[in-house]
Amino acid sequence: MSTDKRPAAVMFDLITRYWHSKAVGVAAKLGIADEIGDGEKTAAEIATALGTDPSATERLIRGIAALGLLAQSRPGVYRLTELGQLLRSDGEESMRAYAVGETEPGHWLTWNNLEYSVRTGNRASPGALGKEMWDYLADNPEEARWFSGGMSSMGRWVARDLAASGLVPRGATVADIGGAEGLLASAILHADPTAQGILLDLPNVVAASESVVARTGLAERMRLVGGDFFKAVPEADVYLLKQVLHDWTDEQCVTILANCARSLRPGGRVIIVEFVLPDGDEFSEARMMDLNMLVMLPGRERSAAEYEALLEKAGLKHVATHPTTTAFSLIEARVE
Repeated sequence: MSTDKRPAAVMFDLITRYWHSKAVGVAAKLGIADEIGDGEKTAAEIATALGTDPSATERLIRGIAALGLLAQSRPGVYRLTELGQLLRSDGEESMRAYAVGETEPGHWLTWNNLEYSVRTGNRASPGALGKEMWDYLADNPEEARWFSGGMSSMGRWVARDLAASGLVPRGATVADIGGAEGLLASAILHADPTAQGILLDLPNVVAASESVVARTGLAERMRLVGGDFFKAVPEADVYLLKQVLHDWTDEQCVTILANCARSLRPGGRVIIVEFVLPDGDEFSEARMMDLNMLVMLPGRERSAAEYEALLEKAGLKHVATHPTTTAFSLIEARVE
């Protein structure tokens, strides 16, 4: 955001950011970036390929170009910018699924009820969706696939840092708890051919992730387990929990962590991957994600001290909180 804008212009930008989000989400869902690829196309060519209305497509194209996703090679002919490349399905750092998942009804309708959550302290998702968020996703498999893909998009931010951190010993059995498509465990297995992986998630999530794991070439070393981390987790040397704890209440987090502590092999460790709330009032992804948790789920973002308290209650000892090159932190713990 430009700091030399008039305050009213800055406020206009803030008020209308949801226009931006929906435009990006629709462009991502339609596959506009995939259609352009490494080439260049007119809005009419894109509309023909996608089967969309030509005039409306041109207006959307102009809108996302104004957001910096497209640039004109010559009048009326568009190519992807570096930012726009992130909406391609085949990009290594693709955020297409995240753009769609965050602007589909599950999130979009729920965020419309933020006022309700602020007034009552209750999450808005059951009222907005008619059921709990996880039940809604189970009943809407297409949206659930976008959601899981979006979680993997965020995982890519931190996967390299985790694999290079040295926190996971060579040859370890690594369990990706609530891992959606198992991206973090996959990063470890790619970096260490002697490691073994386990992906634990809800049965419907695991079923949808089988083909994703198969495409990684790791199917023989990655065991997929449909289960409930509130009841038990498979035995492992290392547990990875990326953006799992922020979904749940303190009591529920302690249950998950205690299950990990109970099944952790001797000398093993738990690695929590989360945004950590800062002490100051500067902009923070953690603060905005905390609002998302307010409307969506029972959980919240937490400070470093709050995570340490959860670990202690679960019978785990906080070892260190490691920064990464992303907004995530790696919170390392062992059995006391």
